[in-house]
Amino acid sequence: LRREGELFERWLSLLRLKSEVEQRRETPINFSGAEVSGQRLILDVVKGTIIAQEIVGQPRMIRGDDGKTFTGVIDHVERSSLVLYCDTPYAQESVPRKGLLVYDTRRAQSSIKRQFASLDAVRYDRASRADLRNLLVGAQEVRVPSKIEGLEFVQPDLDDDKKAAVATAMGTHDFLVIEGPPGTGKTKFITELILQFARQNPGARMLLSSQTHNALDNALQRVRLLAAKAKIDLRLARIGRRGDEKISADVSDLILENGVETWLKSAALSSECFLGEWAERNGIAIEFVRTGMALSNLRLASVKRRVAEEDAKRLRTLKEELEAVVKNLRSKPESGDEYREAEERLDVCLRDLSISEAELSERQQAWRKALDGARGFADLRDDLEVLDEADMESLEQAYVNHAEGGEKCRQLIDIVEEWRDRFGRSSDFNGAYLARCDVVAGTCVGVAGASLQSVEFDLCIVDEASKATPTEMLVPLAKSKRWIIVGDSKQLPPYVGDLVENPKLLEQYGLDKDAVKETLLDQLIAKLPDFARTSLLSQHRMVRPIGDLVSQCFYNGTLRNVNDTVDPFLAKCQVMPRPVTWFTTAKLKDRWEHEIKQGGRREFRNFAELREIEKILLRLQFAASQKGSNYEVVLLSGYSAQVGEMDNLLLRLARSIPDLKASFGTVDSFQGREADVAIYSVTRSNEAGEIGFLKERERLNVALSRAKVGLAIVGDSHFCDNVTGDNPFIDVLTHIRRHPTDCMIREASS
Repeated sequence: LRREGELFERWLSLLRLKSEVEQRRETPINFSGAEVSGQRLILDVVKGTIIAQEIVGQPRMIRGDDGKTFTGVIDHVERSSLVLYCDTPYAQESVPRKGLLVYDTRRAQSSIKRQFASLDAVRYDRASRADLRNLLVGAQEVRVPSKIEGLEFVQPDLDDDKKAAVATAMGTHDFLVIEGPPGTGKTKFITELILQFARQNPGARMLLSSQTHNALDNALQRVRLLAAKAKIDLRLARIGRRGDEKISADVSDLILENGVETWLKSAALSSECFLGEWAERNGIAIEFVRTGMALSNLRLASVKRRVAEEDAKRLRTLKEELEAVVKNLRSKPESGDEYREAEERLDVCLRDLSISEAELSERQQAWRKALDGARGFADLRDDLEVLDEADMESLEQAYVNHAEGGEKCRQLIDIVEEWRDRFGRSSDFNGAYLARCDVVAGTCVGVAGASLQSVEFDLCIVDEASKATPTEMLVPLAKSKRWIIVGDSKQLPPYVGDLVENPKLLEQYGLDKDAVKETLLDQLIAKLPDFARTSLLSQHRMVRPIGDLVSQCFYNGTLRNVNDTVDPFLAKCQVMPRPVTWFTTAKLKDRWEHEIKQGGRREFRNFAELREIEKILLRLQFAASQKGSNYEVVLLSGYSAQVGEMDNLLLRLARSIPDLKASFGTVDSFQGREADVAIYSVTRSNEAGEIGFLKERERLNVALSRAKVGLAIVGDSHFCDNVTGDNPFIDVLTHIRRHPTDCMIREASS
């Protein structure tokens, strides 16, 4: 009990710490100009303001003078401007020309509330499985998976380790952890498991969750394609905002709102068929009934518009009268009480007039819609301009009652249209739609929405588990009855920088850095018995020389690298002499880093490395032209200031490298993704031998495991050989020197 209490108290303290940190968020950014471009706001930052690259991805908002808010996520940062990707498009005239861009904590606070709710559900045995708490704290033993044999695999090229992992997962009753290093096919495993589970358990519900949109969408798309090929009937849903650019266009039709719309169209078509068949059986011309109903809609809309016009006219007249009274009394000092009373009456009138005019606008819009609807009927089109309300009522009755049963037909149509009008507007319908889906996919916190409150799942798969905090993972876990946790504890943990920067705040909540950084994946790996843990070890993504480097330096040589398809054009065109090449700047006079302050943080750039990267890109363009196909290339650095310079470099080279699909990013932002060629800029080089957070092995692991055919490391090898303290670069340089056939250190040219 004590152990259980400590664990849950630690998680509770972590959430309280998060909540307080959110309330202390970043200082506002002053802007002096705003331009609308679709869903993006381009904001000119006030001169002298320093913008840190770290704010990319932050939710921010602008508050207008009228109280209206403009919300979005920072998409891109330049020296004197930034781009806010907004939730919805805004009109240029509605956006303030100057003001403050403040941190929007609403989503983060909503996320924290959802995590509090899930933590309570698990702690007080209200999760889908009441014994989840006991399993997590070790008070109840995890059961041995049942032996599953004779599976017919949908993907014929599965490795033996994936087949074994799928069979174990199929027989799991409680928890199973799948450790999947880079390139070992975690998505392929997840796809096969979903298809096998659906095939063996018709009608079962599966929840797929991850902290990265990319992982979710890759798995969903693969599941959809293979399910169709294998003739496995699956209904899929993706939790996410419509129009969110982070969600792949390939699965946008699976987004909840889009799925509900498709469901509505299908249901509407069925109801139309029913009404048509019913009318035909009862000798009713359904088109006549619809014509009468269109007239009824127009007549009622006309009445409501007229009443709204009269009310607005009355209030405008009253406003003019009261303004005249106030103006007259203002010049009479002795009429103080009378003047204040008249001003109060004017304020009330102005408020009522504002409400009345808004209602009038709605009534006019509804009338125009009803008029367009009536014009859709050929019998009415030419007469609508001359019909008054009495004429409409008379014609309406004639059309509806043209045959016995016409009124009943009208009632049926009313019921169907009322249902249609309500359908899709209520979260109840969203919940009903999701309950009929076989696979629901969303981020860990995203699956806590109201639509899924009452939906339980038979199987929960959490991908990229190393990127989730314990309380984030509890959200999907609390909704399911068994759990497959997929991740890699040797890659980057969730970002907790803001939580560990204030030692006094940590002490206040009884936490330390290790407690904040520990993930639920770490805890499960440490606590679960061997039969509840397995690994994927056949590595396909990286060509063998790159795979061997990653295996030896980060996984104790356990990976089986099966990809021997070396790209000959990289060496032939002098891009890099080996698939792994370190371009060392050690002998360059300007090899040193340049430190700058950004938002109170130390940031670093390295111009010598940028020059070398430019040369590599130009040689890679030549290789692409000789090969006759594009290369996907990514430029990576641990430091956002260097990433900003990489962005500028790619903009400058855009016309010179037409055959390169080039992107850039921090190492952290690129976890879970891949490219043909990765160019990693070490960036740091100083006489003190300091590398800051580059000492973290997980970050270097991610940086060096993104490339498929070519890995270029650009940096000062002498500096990296002599770093003080923890130094993961030593193992990398040692491996490169010991494997000259696959790897090389090459001098960068001045």
